Amino acid sequence: MQRAEVALEGVGLAYGAFWAVRFVDLTVRPGEFFSILGPSGCGKTTILRLVSGFVEPSEGVIRIDGRDVRGVGPAHRPTALVFQNLAQNLALFPSMRVWENVAFGLEVRGVVKAQRRRLAEELLELVALPGFAEKRIDELSGGQCQRVAIARALAVEPKVLLLDEPLSVLDLELRQHMRAELKAIQRRTGVTFVYITHDQGEAFTMSDRVAVMSQGRIEQVGTPTEIYDAPATAFVASFVGESNPLPGRVEGSAGGFARITTALGPLRARDPRGLAPGSAAILIVRPERCRLDEAGEGNGPADRLARAEDAPVNRIEGRLVRIDFEGAFANLGRSQPGRAHLESPGGERRPPLPARGRGPCGRTLPGRSGTRTPRGPARP
Repeated sequence: MQRAEVALEGVGLAYGAFWAVRFVDLTVRPGEFFSILGPSGCGKTTILRLVSGFVEPSEGVIRIDGRDVRGVGPAHRPTALVFQNLAQNLALFPSMRVWENVAFGLEVRGVVKAQRRRLAEELLELVALPGFAEKRIDELSGGQCQRVAIARALAVEPKVLLLDEPLSVLDLELRQHMRAELKAIQRRTGVTFVYITHDQGEAFTMSDRVAVMSQGRIEQVGTPTEIYDAPATAFVASFVGESNPLPGRVEGSAGGFARITTALGPLRARDPRGLAPGSAAILIVRPERCRLDEAGEGNGPADRLARAEDAPVNRIEGRLVRIDFEGAFANLGRSQPGRAHLESPGGERRPPLPARGRGPCGRTLPGRSGTRTPRGPARP
């Protein structure tokens, strides 16, 4: 199958005085599995509708395979759209057999029945549903319905397949199974996939690259690893993964690390931007990069040996007051007030200036109004 590049250049869509999306510059590479990730109402589905041609942009240009598609209707664009809630059969025809559903677009295009049947069976084989051609839609599971819908979309040989949260109504086990299925289908066909989701697990598991959106604008584009390990904005850091944001002010910066004064005390974090002393900053602490010790622990010979020779250690003290068990992990709540300080590898408190070396479990970002605050006490 063919594949195409999708490019949005300064795209915006306004409804009266309200801009649903604005200043969107985005390029999806040919044959890429590209996800747009963000909370409800951020403009993800609007972008999909713009690319598919169901709405026209108020400003900017949309190109598919280098062609400006402004004014080109959905039926004449090299795209196919898989809608939300397909697992509940809302877009499949219950009166038709499975192969007839898959071949519906081909019938509209005037393809003869024998050829439609052959192509439908080939596509059912592609989506791992061999032998399902004669089944009725109400005989299928949610995941099977989803694969039928994808096969139907692929039947018209789109260069770009647009998927609008197609797994949102499936149960957890089936969602995880369908992630692997979708990724395999995309790899087998080579079609460009643009996938909309608010679930970062889906986006990170399947995607070559991810765009994170907020309030109608693109916050960051990168690989899943880049998005998680190097968030470009405070919103991305707080939206992606679990985090403990600690607002503060930069005391100084050296060697790619900054010393931040927070309400808990001084802490040290990676500072790829080189923030100026006195700048407002938010230190983001990932819980999986922290370790919980009882008071007085963490300074034995083995602990000191495990630390880099010149890497100070962030320590936040407090009393454990709550444990919320969630199966594979637990949320821990500590009492306020607490205090934080930096310790050298030998267990002594550090002088004010940061040292070079291995990064602690934190990252600094410029301060921003409106940043999401933690719902409870910061994890230790």
